[in-house]
Amino acid sequence: MSIPRLSICIPTHDGRGEFLRQALVSVLNQIEDLPSGSVTVSISDNASQDSTQQVVREFSSKYPGLISYSRNEINLGFAPNMLRAIGGADGEYAWLLSSDDCIAPGGINRVLDTLEKYPEAAGLTVNFATYDSQMQNEKVISLDISLPQDPTREHAYTSVSETLQHCSSMLGYVSGQIVHRETWQKTADETGEETLIGLGYFPYIYLIARMLQSRPLWIWQPERLVWNRLDNDSVTRDLKNNLIQYMLRNFHGMEVIWAKFLGRHSPLYRYLMVDSYKRYWSGRQIISCKARTRSTLADNFHLLCELTRNFYFVPSFWLLTFPCLVIPHPFFRIAYRLGFPLLRSWRRTRRTVLQEA
Repeated sequence: MSIPRLSICIPTHDGRGEFLRQALVSVLNQIEDLPSGSVTVSISDNASQDSTQQVVREFSSKYPGLISYSRNEINLGFAPNMLRAIGGADGEYAWLLSSDDCIAPGGINRVLDTLEKYPEAAGLTVNFATYDSQMQNEKVISLDISLPQDPTREHAYTSVSETLQHCSSMLGYVSGQIVHRETWQKTADETGEETLIGLGYFPYIYLIARMLQSRPLWIWQPERLVWNRLDNDSVTRDLKNNLIQYMLRNFHGMEVIWAKFLGRHSPLYRYLMVDSYKRYWSGRQIISCKARTRSTLADNFHLLCELTRNFYFVPSFWLLTFPCLVIPHPFFRIAYRLGFPLLRSWRRTRRTVLQEA
């Protein structure tokens, strides 16, 4: 019996039952038009108490033999559930798909074509489009600061450093990652589940980086092959719209991975930190956070401490970001509403300094 070319691996948890239904529809509607046995689905359920089991039974009955399903008796957290989703798969490659996202029409076939073109790839990262919470209307959101250089062209990166330099931000989007399953499994076994649990929000980035040490080819696929559901993450749920805490959480998660894999004194670690600063923290973003988010003085102090600790070695940090950090957020809220000329001046200064950096 031949091995399926691709498995769609879906870690899910309580509250995602109807979202999972949409995800499965987006996948299984495409499988019908593909060669029999070329694509399968693996679902790992983190002890959900909603309609998840019923949804899986419905689709398993309609598509016999295509779906494998396992359920954890207790919520094990994201990393173990992710590992079980891929561990239960049988495809040569595994596409990690969040249970609240969908694969765009034609997306599976496009990925299969890309894998055929690059048979030695450790995996690929695909672009995504953002939709509202009902997956009905596309939202126009600029992702330019997260995309690789020349993002509209397909790229084949041939080393760990090249992949991290160009795709570090996009590697954070779980549904955009397709990995060589055997290499992933071997790397996960060598790393250990406890280590991955300790890596926080982005353990899959660490595994991808380690995979690239033995299988160094990684592909950037610019087509938007995933539909990302907006308004369904912790910024609106757990963090109560606190954008400062949300951005710090994500930044800290990435920094932990880079430090673990590269070491904080490596040139590539420094490069990634400077790149992160230029993309996300170079003044304008701080103003936006303070002016528009629900933050407290404690949040502002936390932001000041974290960014100073991580970016003290970046010269433009002291000119562009540090002044924004020490100014109280009520000033920015008032100035933002009034269109205060100082803000426009600050933006012009920022552009000039970054161009010269």
